[in-house]
Amino acid sequence: MNSATWWVDHDRQRYVVKHTPGWNRDDLVGGLSVAAMVQCGGSGHRRLDRSEVERGLDALRRFRWAVHASYFSHRIATNDMTGIDDHAENLIGLADARPHLTA
Repeated sequence: MNSATWWVDHDRQRYVVKHTPGWNRDDLVGGLSVAAMVQCGGSGHRRLDRSEVERGLDALRRFRWAVHASYFSHRIATNDMTGIDDHAENLIGLADARPHLTA
């Protein structure tokens, strides 16, 4: 996927920052809210142990690929060619998500 990302170090923590176009910010914030709910779900806001992370990892992976498919579906529907030279690149991006959503 074409995206601009970079590292941010703050308060002894390292974060990955991703550029998000204006039209996609609501989806990003919504995705972060869902991720926060999954991370805190049933945990009482404590750090998750390894078994809890492993149980939730499959759901997070499916969510990630659903967002990926949604992103490329939108690009195809709106004929968005930003950052690419050929419409086929959007089709490839959508096809990349299929095996992860149908397994």
